[in-house]
Amino acid sequence: MHYSKIPRKIIAEEYIPEVDKSAIDYKFICFNGEPCLCWITDKSLKKYERMFYKLPEWEPQNIEYLDGWAILAKTSKPKPKNLDKILEICKTLSKGFPLVRVDLYITDEKILFGEMTFTTSSGRAKFSPDKWNYILGEKIILPKK
Repeated sequence: MHYSKIPRKIIAEEYIPEVDKSAIDYKFICFNGEPCLCWITDKSLKKYERMFYKLPEWEPQNIEYLDGWAILAKTSKPKPKNLDKILEICKTLSKGFPLVRVDLYITDEKILFGEMTFTTSSGRAKFSPDKWNYILGEKIILPKK
Protein backbone atom coordinates (compact mmCIF):
# COMPACT_ATOMS: atom_id res chain seq x y z
CA MET A 1 0.00 0.00 0.00
CA HIS A 2 2.82 2.46 0.71
CA TYR A 3 4.35 1.93 -2.73
CA SER A 4 1.16 2.56 -4.72
CA LYS A 5 1.67 6.33 -5.05
CA ILE A 6 5.34 6.20 -5.99
CA PRO A 7 5.96 6.67 -9.74
CA ARG A 8 7.24 3.48 -11.41
CA LYS A 9 10.93 3.49 -12.36
CA ILE A 10 13.66 1.11 -13.36
CA ILE A 11 16.79 1.53 -11.29
CA ALA A 12 20.08 -0.17 -12.14
CA GLU A 13 22.45 -0.60 -9.24
CA GLU A 14 26.18 -1.07 -9.38
CA TYR A 15 27.19 -4.72 -8.95
CA ILE A 16 28.98 -5.24 -5.63
CA PRO A 17 30.96 -8.51 -5.64
CA GLU A 18 31.37 -8.49 -1.83
CA VAL A 19 27.63 -9.07 -1.42
CA ASP A 20 27.75 -12.33 -3.39
CA LYS A 21 30.89 -13.46 -1.59
CA SER A 22 29.61 -12.81 1.92
CA ALA A 23 26.18 -14.43 1.49
CA ILE A 24 25.47 -13.28 5.05
CA ASP A 25 22.57 -10.85 5.28
CA TYR A 26 22.21 -8.79 8.48
CA LYS A 27 18.68 -7.48 9.06
CA PHE A 28 18.18 -4.98 11.90
CA ILE A 29 14.66 -4.45 13.25
CA CYS A 30 14.48 -0.82 14.41
CA PHE A 31 11.81 1.16 16.24
CA ASN A 32 11.97 4.98 16.09
CA GLY A 33 15.72 5.01 15.57
CA GLU A 34 16.58 2.22 18.02
CA PRO A 35 17.85 -1.15 16.75
CA CYS A 36 16.16 -3.88 18.82
CA LEU A 37 16.91 -7.20 17.14
CA CYS A 38 19.13 -8.39 14.34
CA TRP A 39 18.63 -11.50 12.36
CA ILE A 40 21.29 -13.07 10.25
CA THR A 41 20.40 -15.22 7.29
CA ASP A 42 23.15 -17.40 5.89
CA LYS A 43 22.31 -17.79 2.20
CA SER A 44 25.35 -19.92 1.39
CA LEU A 45 23.58 -23.05 2.65
CA LYS A 46 21.14 -25.25 0.68
CA LYS A 47 18.42 -24.41 3.21
CA TYR A 48 18.85 -20.90 4.56
CA GLU A 49 19.52 -20.72 8.30
CA ARG A 50 18.54 -17.78 10.48
CA MET A 51 19.46 -16.67 14.01
CA PHE A 52 18.16 -13.65 15.95
CA TYR A 53 20.29 -11.52 18.29
CA LYS A 54 19.13 -9.10 20.98
CA LEU A 55 20.78 -5.69 20.64
CA PRO A 56 23.04 -4.11 21.69
CA GLU A 57 24.30 -7.17 23.60
CA TRP A 58 24.43 -9.50 20.55
CA GLU A 59 22.72 -12.15 22.66
CA PRO A 60 21.35 -15.12 20.62
CA GLN A 61 17.58 -15.54 20.93
CA ASN A 62 15.50 -18.66 20.34
CA ILE A 63 13.16 -16.94 17.88
CA GLU A 64 11.87 -18.21 14.56
CA TYR A 65 10.36 -16.04 11.84
CA LEU A 66 7.74 -18.19 10.14
CA ASP A 67 8.03 -16.95 6.57
CA GLY A 68 9.00 -20.26 4.94
CA TRP A 69 12.42 -19.03 3.83
CA ALA A 70 14.74 -20.21 6.58
CA ILE A 71 15.11 -22.58 9.49
CA LEU A 72 16.48 -21.79 12.94
CA ALA A 73 20.29 -21.90 12.87
CA LYS A 74 21.92 -24.47 15.12
CA THR A 75 24.92 -22.27 15.94
CA SER A 76 25.30 -18.56 16.49
CA LYS A 77 27.58 -16.21 14.57
CA PRO A 78 30.19 -14.08 16.31
CA LYS A 79 29.40 -10.44 17.02
CA PRO A 80 30.65 -8.19 14.21
CA LYS A 81 33.85 -6.47 15.31
CA ASN A 82 32.44 -3.05 14.39
CA LEU A 83 28.97 -3.52 15.93
CA ASP A 84 28.98 -0.07 17.60
CA LYS A 85 29.48 1.63 14.22
CA ILE A 86 26.87 -0.64 12.60
CA LEU A 87 24.30 0.24 15.27
CA GLU A 88 25.00 3.97 14.80
CA ILE A 89 24.33 3.55 11.07
CA CYS A 90 21.07 1.74 11.86
CA LYS A 91 20.03 4.48 14.31
CA THR A 92 20.67 7.19 11.73
CA LEU A 93 18.82 5.39 8.92
CA SER A 94 15.84 4.37 11.05
CA LYS A 95 15.32 7.67 12.89
CA GLY A 96 11.80 8.97 12.39
CA PHE A 97 10.29 5.62 11.40
CA PRO A 98 7.99 3.80 13.85
CA LEU A 99 9.23 0.48 12.42
CA VAL A 100 11.76 -0.28 9.72
CA ARG A 101 14.13 -3.12 8.94
CA VAL A 102 17.60 -1.97 7.90
CA ASP A 103 19.48 -4.57 5.86
CA LEU A 104 23.27 -4.50 5.69
CA TYR A 105 26.03 -6.70 4.34
CA ILE A 106 29.08 -6.73 6.58
CA THR A 107 32.50 -7.81 5.38
CA ASP A 108 35.85 -7.56 7.16
CA GLU A 109 36.52 -4.23 5.46
CA LYS A 110 33.11 -2.75 4.65
CA ILE A 111 29.56 -2.13 5.79
CA LEU A 112 27.34 -2.21 2.71
CA PHE A 113 23.76 -0.95 2.55
CA GLY A 114 21.16 -3.42 1.32
CA GLU A 115 17.71 -1.90 1.75
CA MET A 116 15.15 -0.55 4.18
CA THR A 117 11.94 -2.55 4.49
CA PHE A 118 8.74 -1.28 6.06
CA THR A 119 6.59 -4.40 5.78
CA THR A 120 8.74 -7.52 6.07
CA SER A 121 7.05 -10.45 4.31
CA SER A 122 4.20 -8.03 3.51
CA GLY A 123 3.33 -8.15 7.22
CA ARG A 124 2.06 -11.73 6.89
CA ALA A 125 4.69 -13.80 8.73
CA LYS A 126 4.72 -14.41 12.47
CA PHE A 127 7.37 -14.84 15.12
CA SER A 128 7.63 -17.97 17.22
CA PRO A 129 7.28 -18.25 20.14
CA ASP A 130 4.15 -16.13 19.87
CA LYS A 131 5.16 -13.80 22.74
CA TRP A 132 7.60 -12.08 20.35
CA ASN A 133 4.70 -10.83 18.22
CA TYR A 134 3.50 -8.93 21.32
CA ILE A 135 6.95 -7.86 22.57
CA LEU A 136 7.81 -6.31 19.21
CA GLY A 137 4.29 -4.99 18.59
CA GLU A 138 4.40 -3.01 21.85
CA LYS A 139 7.53 -1.22 20.60
CA ILE A 140 5.64 0.40 17.72
CA ILE A 141 4.84 3.95 18.75
CA LEU A 142 2.92 5.79 16.06
CA PRO A 143 3.25 9.57 15.71
CA LYS A 144 0.44 11.70 17.08
CA LYS A 145 -1.31 13.98 14.56
